[in-house]
Amino acid sequence: MTLERKIDCVFDNRETERSLQILLDSFPYYALIVDEDHRIVLANKTTLKGLKKTVEDIRGTYCPKIIHGLDDVFPGCPLEEAAQADKPVERDLQDNKTGRWMRSVIYPMKQRTVGDRRVFFHTAQDITVYQEAEEGRRENSRLLELAFDDMIAALAATVRTRDPYSAEHQVRVTKLATAMAVELGFSEYQVKGVEMAAAVHDIGRLYVPTDVLNKTGPYLPIEREIMQTHCQYGYDILKGIHFKQHVPETVLQHHERLDGSGYPNSLSGDQIFKEARIISVADVAEAMQSHRPYRPCFSRELALAEITDNKGRLYDPEAVDACVFLFSEGGFEF
Repeated sequence: MTLERKIDCVFDNRETERSLQILLDSFPYYALIVDEDHRIVLANKTTLKGLKKTVEDIRGTYCPKIIHGLDDVFPGCPLEEAAQADKPVERDLQDNKTGRWMRSVIYPMKQRTVGDRRVFFHTAQDITVYQEAEEGRRENSRLLELAFDDMIAALAATVRTRDPYSAEHQVRVTKLATAMAVELGFSEYQVKGVEMAAAVHDIGRLYVPTDVLNKTGPYLPIEREIMQTHCQYGYDILKGIHFKQHVPETVLQHHERLDGSGYPNSLSGDQIFKEARIISVADVAEAMQSHRPYRPCFSRELALAEITDNKGRLYDPEAVDACVFLFSEGGFEF
């Protein structure tokens, strides 16, 4: 069928055609009846006004041509999909001629034309303003994420001024904990939460006296208690920031243990966030493999033996398995 040929698209029942026209005219945006050959059968007043056409101009014309300025049906045309699936199809499309976004909905109808062609109820609503608002929201969200990343990096960097060991430790724990979260199948949102919390999990050490931080011998009981306050201090620093993920709580809990023997609140089992359980395993695995002022580093084998021997008692089993896999089979390196 050529584009120039105008077809007489009418219904056997004139009352049906009048009823459909009334229905179409009740819509404040484009509304048409289109047949299976993509020919316009009926159009409402809004469509005629928008296209600057009369009923005689538009009836029987090729819909892709007059609406979209195309000589043929475009790939993914919702009418084609609606005809094949025999169900309504909704699609957001950008108009070729104007660049505006339209929400197109196609409904298969029971009526047929006098030529026994199937017909479809086609609405098209201009959603450009909503699309632009959504794009703006996404851009604002992206910029906010970048700002959060910069803020986390700045917070992490402040540790380096007082405790270079902790600064390097946070970087390495972040790398391992993030890899573990990915290995465990966490969502992108959850992985980001683990990454941010790990990057600042020792931020509270800013409040620990330098002579305790840099002590070269074993801690006295009172010094150990002072060191353990860094979890609460870290939480206090971060709690005023409106993170989407529960980063402050994860920082608070990263030294809790499954059996309740950890600190600062002796939490156990599922009371501990999954993110904190991941970071606690990464924290131990990294710390044992790194030099400290009060001890030399341990071997990787000893570090993995520590978390494996205490799997299910102190450390989350899935987190331990992910950590061991990354080192033994995943080729992970700090």
